[in-house]
Amino acid sequence: LVNCMVAAEEEGRFTINSALERAYQKMIRRHEHVFRSDRAMTPEEAVISWDKIKQQEREGKI
Repeated sequence: LVNCMVAAEEEGRFTINSALERAYQKMIRRHEHVFRSDRAMTPEEAVISWDKIKQQEREGKI
């Protein structure tokens, strides 16, 4: 995986830092029940929230 990322960076397709930043932002966005302390969620609410976020991503809204 690292070799592929290095090759892509050398080709100017993306940087390793930009790829890591996108993954980081996606994790925070999809798992707000873990990363946002101001939102106490039940497991059911977390699943509903995750499904809603995934749908918005598919529609290009996020």
